Amino acid sequence: MKLCIVTHKVMKNDGQGRVNYEVAKEAIRRGHHVTLLASNVAPELQQSNQVNWIFIPVKRWPTALIRHLVFSWRSGNWLNQHRSELNLVKVNGSITRAGSDVNAVHFVHSSW
Repeated sequence: MKLCIVTHKVMKNDGQGRVNYEVAKEAIRRGHHVTLLASNVAPELQQSNQVNWIFIPVKRWPTALIRHLVFSWRSGNWLNQHRSELNLVKVNGSITRAGSDVNAVHFVHSSW
């Protein structure tokens, strides 16, 4: 299966990022291919041959609101172009303007 996860961070030490990290690790363990649309990804995931990281840069934007809007636009454009290559798209909240198959809404953000 080709799974895509859309979120800002996929890494330990970040609430929502940790949840997505664990989902990605388990999908890899089960032999699936994982595409990560994210700004930050844990090094061990980057090194996996089952992971395709699509880097969504937003750091240079001045506010969180603008960074979220830019991320939504860029990830949505990528998904609209590549959706046919994926079996399942998992997003987190209103992270992207594109449609998804699963939307997980977490209350474990790093600032909580």
